[in-house]
Amino acid sequence: MRLANQSHLPGSVAHKKAFFDAHNKKLAEAKKAKASLDEQQPESVAVLLNTLETLTKDVVEKEESGETE
Repeated sequence: MRLANQSHLPGSVAHKKAFFDAHNKKLAEAKKAKASLDEQQPESVAVLLNTLETLTKDVVEKEESGETE
């Protein structure tokens, strides 16, 4: 019964509200950060693939020019 009585103390609702507001804000920020990371990741992968394709084309061109000479 002691816990039930403590939950009705003045200010306890305000403290709980502040706690959950801060907790929910942290969750929202973490979700936003993850979403922005997920958006950046495909761009990074695209850049890496483009670089790999460019390097591969350069190597093939060098090999072909070396073979024809």
